[in-house]
Amino acid sequence: MTPASRPRTHIAVNGKTRITLVAVSDIIFLKADSKLITLVTRDANYQVSGTLKQFRGELGDTFIRLHRNTLAAKEAIRELSREDDRWYAVFSDTEETRQISRREIPVVRKWLKQGRM
Repeated sequence: MTPASRPRTHIAVNGKTRITLVAVSDIIFLKADSKLITLVTRDANYQVSGTLKQFRGELGDTFIRLHRNTLAAKEAIRELSREDDRWYAVFSDTEETRQISRREIPVVRKWLKQGRM
């Protein structure tokens, strides 16, 4: 595997007075909103520029698309929950949930049933 094809291990977040490196392993999910991506971790939220498509390519198979605006760390998903005909991903170590689109639910369910590969 060449260095360019290896998944990212950290994402640089630019702040007003510092640059913070966020470990990809600490990210629970990425949420797109307008032109910004919010990285949600157990301890904090960070905003970066980019697209989910770009991050999906850079993060490899450790993340799964839940919705057109959400990529989630596979290891962070504890279960799927159904409420009012909508499916949600429930994450470990946080109260956050994210809706799974009808388009993505078959992929997420298949991944979960196959033992979270």
